[in-house]
Amino acid sequence: MNTIKKTMGQTLKLAGLLLLLLLGGLRLASASALPTAQDDTILTAGNYHNCGLKADGSVDCWGGNSLGQA
Repeated sequence: MNTIKKTMGQTLKLAGLLLLLLLGGLRLASASALPTAQDDTILTAGNYHNCGLKADGSVDCWGGNSLGQA
């Protein structure tokens, strides 16, 4: 499991498995950058993947993709 938290300063704080993914402990689904905090209105975290709903209505996802999650 992992957790994403947006701070009052609009910074994303990561903990758990996502942190391992970002540090290269597991293979990432893509090399796309994490969405910026000011662009995301909603963040959600799965076991191995994460998604953010951007202000323009588009979605950014990153993390594991063994089952087509991201």
